[in-house]
Amino acid sequence: MARHASGESNYRLSKELITAGVVVIALVIALVVWLAVRSSADSADSTFAKECIEGDLPVPVAVSSSTPDAVVSSLVDEYSQSSPVVKDHCVNLNTVDDPAGAAVLISTGTRGEVQRQLDAAQLSPASDTWAIAASTPVGLAFKPDSPAPDQGWDAQPAERVFYPDPTQNPAAALVAAAVSKDNPDTGAQLLKDNTLPSFEPAAESQLLAVTESETPEGMDFFAPDDTQVPTFVVPLVTHDVISEEQSRAGAHFAKFVTAHNEGAEDKSVTWATTADILNERYAQVPEESTGSTTQPINHTLLLLDTSEAMNASPSGHSLYAETARIADPLVVSAIRGGGTVALWNYSSPLNPGVTKGWRNNIAFSSDSTAIVDAMKRFGTGGKPQTREALAAALPVAADYAASTGEAVQIVLVTSGTVDPMNDEQLRTILQRYADANVQLDVLTVGGGAEDTVVTDFARSTGGYVGTATDTPEIAEGLQQSFGIERP
Repeated sequence: MARHASGESNYRLSKELITAGVVVIALVIALVVWLAVRSSADSADSTFAKECIEGDLPVPVAVSSSTPDAVVSSLVDEYSQSSPVVKDHCVNLNTVDDPAGAAVLISTGTRGEVQRQLDAAQLSPASDTWAIAASTPVGLAFKPDSPAPDQGWDAQPAERVFYPDPTQNPAAALVAAAVSKDNPDTGAQLLKDNTLPSFEPAAESQLLAVTESETPEGMDFFAPDDTQVPTFVVPLVTHDVISEEQSRAGAHFAKFVTAHNEGAEDKSVTWATTADILNERYAQVPEESTGSTTQPINHTLLLLDTSEAMNASPSGHSLYAETARIADPLVVSAIRGGGTVALWNYSSPLNPGVTKGWRNNIAFSSDSTAIVDAMKRFGTGGKPQTREALAAALPVAADYAASTGEAVQIVLVTSGTVDPMNDEQLRTILQRYADANVQLDVLTVGGGAEDTVVTDFARSTGGYVGTATDTPEIAEGLQQSFGIERP
């Protein structure tokens, strides 16, 4: 049966919709008010944090003399303008000269040169990844009225290139490496022969190895092959005068630099390896000695432990890497003084079919480049079979001493002794060479136990016996062993 109209309008459904709409609007208003209150609270919390409830935190930043002032000013200003807060501390950077009192080091140079600065101050980086803040062009400064260097490094006449103040000039070693075509011996000779005490050329035709920012007034600058040297920002671990909070703030600064320099790269890598070798040699070998030694022994058999224990990294770099790096200029110095060097390494056999735990890599030689190259290529692994290696090296050293009529020293760098030869067996072997013209020097590194049978024999030959747990101690021990005077 059909429904009939009552004559009145039907408003029931529209009233329900209106009621629902009112409820929704009320909920939206409540949500907006809640969000506004929360935002206000968050803002208040943020403002409170920026007020530095822990106060100001001074963070000393060491700046090397090689770093352009403009680079440092820009870095510090940009970071300060960001109002940095770390763990409720307002961070205030202040620059200092001495890395020993710093939480961060800013330095322009190759990675190896910056590491050498850290080693000299007995400091360790907080990370192996360093921020690159800038790259400075490296090239040649020349007088406008002299022939301009308009080609690549291969075309530069070595006799025209001079090196102002290599100890403070990050361009010197890089340019010497490039001009010498990556030959460490040639590059070292160039630095030795063509060093200038300042950035003033002695002759109109001279080309000066400089960074663009150090170009002397009145001279023009040319950068062959787009060579550049980086400025690193290196946060440091806590030490005697730097707190954990300051170290943390230093790391925050370095992260800021990385974030604001995305894509920055080290453009010194083409020549960096040779440049680092040259820096080491120039810094560690005294100019006045030209490689002379304090001991009357001109022939050295360098016997290096390359076992797994030498892979320990107490200073951020492996014991073996530090040993090889420090030994490099000492090998060069010994050979410059008219001597020869043989290179052996040892560890337990790692490959099938290999039965002996030592390798006679280079016989007594005056080719320092070959020795240094081989030394830097060794890997580490296995156990230190020190006694077996020494037993094999002694007759070789004794034979060379007999054939030349001159004394031979064995410089043994070891992490300890792990091999099957017992004390009595070793003493029997050592006794055979008690009257040989051979001196044994022993440096035990990494905190391992001394092999007293070996060290007692070393002392009986008049040799040096020492221990080393960090880079400065390794440097001291090797210099004592080689008989090289400290610079």
